[in-house]
Amino acid sequence: MSAEFFPRTAIDAKFETGGLLLDAGAYKLDAGRRTAPGEVEYHERVVDVMHVVRGNATVVTGGEMQDAREVGPGEIRASTIDGGTPQVLGEGDVLAIPSGVPHQFTDVSDPFLYFVVKVEV
Repeated sequence: MSAEFFPRTAIDAKFETGGLLLDAGAYKLDAGRRTAPGEVEYHERVVDVMHVVRGNATVVTGGEMQDAREVGPGEIRASTIDGGTPQVLGEGDVLAIPSGVPHQFTDVSDPFLYFVVKVEV
């Protein structure tokens, strides 16, 4: 195992499309890019730590998933959340979502750029 360095040019290029910068097995680093709201996500064994780089968004955390379906081992998606707590995110903000907590981007700027560190627990 070794340290990984990502120069700004590589980061800027990855934010153009969004996607993984690093997949180290037990943890991942994602250059997230959103232009619209998304489905509910639920990770049984993954913690998401998000740091907003540009834009703003509302993420609803908690609540009850509606029309849930399994998309992989320990990974569930749903159409919407009933209830939950809206978290309004802006540049520089950090949101940590423990494993087992459903979450959904319900409103996003175009673009909304954010780093996500995904840690398997």
